[in-house]
Amino acid sequence: MAKRFGFHPSIILTAAPTPTPTTVIGSGSAQSGVVLPPVGPLSYSAWLASEYAEDLIENGTIDQNDYAAWWEGEDFTQAQWEELNPDMPYEDYFD
Repeated sequence: MAKRFGFHPSIILTAAPTPTPTTVIGSGSAQSGVVLPPVGPLSYSAWLASEYAEDLIENGTIDQNDYAAWWEGEDFTQAQWEELNPDMPYEDYFD
């Protein structure tokens, strides 16, 4: 005798569960690999506390030289540097 095989109506009519939304903390750059540029220049202390602070010089520390490399890469001006970083002479970091 052959076994009967069938579906229960509740299995066919049941909707798939809705996925739980994922919470992204911060800008989400870790998920996409994209870092958005800041609205404007940041002071050294604000840069250190931001997601942009990284060891750009690759010497094992995040310091003023990395900040200067970031600054130069963003094409910010000397006047902006001097306004935001009065204790860090521009000439010490740029030619």
